[in-house]
Amino acid sequence: MNNRLPPPNGRDINGEILAELRNLVAYQPTTFEQGAGGRTRASEIETTVNDILGEVLGTQIRADDVRSLQASLENVFTFERIDGHRVVRWQRPNYALQTDLGATLTGARASFYSYALTQADEMRKRIRALRSPTSHADDDRMAAAREGWLIELDDLMDTLGRGTALRPIQIDSAFDRLRAYSEAAEGAFGVDADNYDQNVQSPEDARIVSEFQTALRFQDGIEDAWADYKEAADLGDGDFVPFPVQDANNQVADAVEVPMRLMQLKPLLSALWANIQHDLYGGLDALAFSVEDRSVTELTYTIAGDIPQYISVAELFDWATRLSGSKALRLLKNAARVGLPSFRAEAQLLHLLITELPNANPPEVSSHPRITNALSTIADLLEHIDREVQP
Repeated sequence: MNNRLPPPNGRDINGEILAELRNLVAYQPTTFEQGAGGRTRASEIETTVNDILGEVLGTQIRADDVRSLQASLENVFTFERIDGHRVVRWQRPNYALQTDLGATLTGARASFYSYALTQADEMRKRIRALRSPTSHADDDRMAAAREGWLIELDDLMDTLGRGTALRPIQIDSAFDRLRAYSEAAEGAFGVDADNYDQNVQSPEDARIVSEFQTALRFQDGIEDAWADYKEAADLGDGDFVPFPVQDANNQVADAVEVPMRLMQLKPLLSALWANIQHDLYGGLDALAFSVEDRSVTELTYTIAGDIPQYISVAELFDWATRLSGSKALRLLKNAARVGLPSFRAEAQLLHLLITELPNANPPEVSSHPRITNALSTIADLLEHIDREVQP
């Protein structure tokens, strides 16, 4: 069935559609107008509008999500000037989906994320179901390994679903940490995923080892899909991991040692978060370098090989904020016994990127004394954090 109208020309189609949608919402019948008891299903006009929008935009948008609607409109309508007139052309939308974080992804990016999301959901089920085939495994260490693996997987999927550019400088190192957590889980649960026969003494052992191997296959599937996407998008064919995670099974923190480490790290992490949010971002705002400026200004690093690595100012410091905030708190609370090597590798990478920022084609505002002082303090805090978690 092909009953599409021809693309509109010479009109502010974004403004027109948004205005019409506001009118439709304003004149929707109320529960009282629909009759006693009302109806829980969408009205006919609402359903019709949703269907038409889905056809035009290539994706379904929540009624209250104006930002995603605007992004989707810009994805399918292009603006040109022909003979002095502004012309709007509709182009058939690519495959698109909306992530839990509100980002609209299209084309190959949407396909990659959809695949990774399915794999990650199945992977979580297997990780949560992990048990040890031996009776003498350390319960606390197993719980820490399981939680650390899940934390890193959740953080990776958040990064993939944010709608910002996918940066090898960030994602390659995330996969390195995922591999480290899977190896830590092997040690904690007493499972040798490469030697099936050595683990299996009973049908229950067979199930346990099979669940572990299946989790690893899902993880490998996401990483292979990332490698394919990276190659197709011309993002380089190597792995950008200047600070690989050291063997986590040789750095399992003693249960008595963990509380002391947490006491030392918490004030440092709080100071790091506050310095980024208040000193750095506050200084940038005061110097008229806005959130939008930070989002579109890319830094260029050549610190590992000849292939340039890119990341925006906003992406870099939002990454550091997440590490110092929710991710660190969850990791240190539930997975510190096996998670410190991975945490340290991530902190080292961020320290490198921030100390090398003056050589990464930074914006002019970064040379202002207020900003250089904030950057210096952030680098010092990351270095201090590194010293506190080193074995």
